[in-house]
Amino acid sequence: MTIRVHQVDRYGTVTREYGTVSIPHRKGPPPLTSALPSCACPDRRAEEATAQ
Repeated sequence: MTIRVHQVDRYGTVTREYGTVSIPHRKGPPPLTSALPSCACPDRRAEEATAQ
């Protein structure tokens, strides 16, 4: 699946555009959990890379 990723403010105004992101296909359904998935935006990935 391919999606366009945007950051928006609380009023719905686009404040940053990250472009097109490809999501790989999964074999089977996602795991059952009540937690939200971790953010995979470029800013978050950069923060995680510097934290390691």
